[in-house]
Amino acid sequence: MADNNIGLDIGYGFTKTYTSDGDRIFPTAVTKVVPLATFSDLKPVIVNNEKFLVGDNALREGKGLIDTRTTTFVRSNAWVAVLGYALSLNSYSPELNTGDVIVLGIPPGEYSKKASEEISMSIRESAISYDNERYTLAESNIKVIPQGAGIFFSYIMDNHDNFRKNVAVIDIGHYTIDMLFFSGGKYIEGATRSSQIGISLILDDVCRAFYRKYRLSIQHKEAYRLVTQGNITILEEPYTIDDMSDIVLPHASQIISIIDGFFENLPNRPEIGIIGGGGVTSLRGFVKLKYKLHIVNDPIIANAVGYWYYARGIVG
Repeated sequence: MADNNIGLDIGYGFTKTYTSDGDRIFPTAVTKVVPLATFSDLKPVIVNNEKFLVGDNALREGKGLIDTRTTTFVRSNAWVAVLGYALSLNSYSPELNTGDVIVLGIPPGEYSKKASEEISMSIRESAISYDNERYTLAESNIKVIPQGAGIFFSYIMDNHDNFRKNVAVIDIGHYTIDMLFFSGGKYIEGATRSSQIGISLILDDVCRAFYRKYRLSIQHKEAYRLVTQGNITILEEPYTIDDMSDIVLPHASQIISIIDGFFENLPNRPEIGIIGGGGVTSLRGFVKLKYKLHIVNDPIIANAVGYWYYARGIVG
């Protein structure tokens, strides 16, 4: 039976959503530069009287993209615009809310109970509209939890017997690597660690290497395909980068050191290590750790899926 619950993983590179209808993904691209007239029918997201283009519209039409890789992005009107666009994409209707829940995550380094309550309140107080629809969330049940916790919940749904064990969680994202620890089914806030060495740094280097070789500029989504698939096509011509290992391995070495250090400094020895996030597919084959890590099902959307399970109250 379909429900109105939704899990939202607003990442620095891509936003992943999950509902009973499945997953949807779009670039976390947002700009305040909204053209007055174009050949396409652009619809801005309006948050507290500010207009934004979001997702592919921002990439195609907008200029002056807002840097999402900052601590000020979370809670900003631009961040709420991404939330509003995600709700519209999933045909979310607050009017149908009969106890359903919106769950989203924030970086664990920014998470606290107070921060969670403040962000939930700011969302409820925001005036959001898109495509002639107003999203009045004043009465909505909004829960904000640490990013990466969704990976744990997603894993636990397939591995119920491991819920009470000491579980270390690695979330390799676009901008950060978030590392969390669960013991006895509870999130251990003091063990959290984040490092600003996500895959965006690798993709930046791939973009630069591509430009040096071909004198053509590409974006992160093309760089991601180069890393994961080995080639891209531009105007029917194939392009490759031969020295991909030389680009990725220096970053992989840093990531290995950070993750190994996290495991060694946990308050209790982990019994299980799990890993998810969009960076997993980029680093597969490049990272070799001291410790065994289980890659969760659908690592890219695992956070959003776990948030949805949490919203439905079937984990824990």
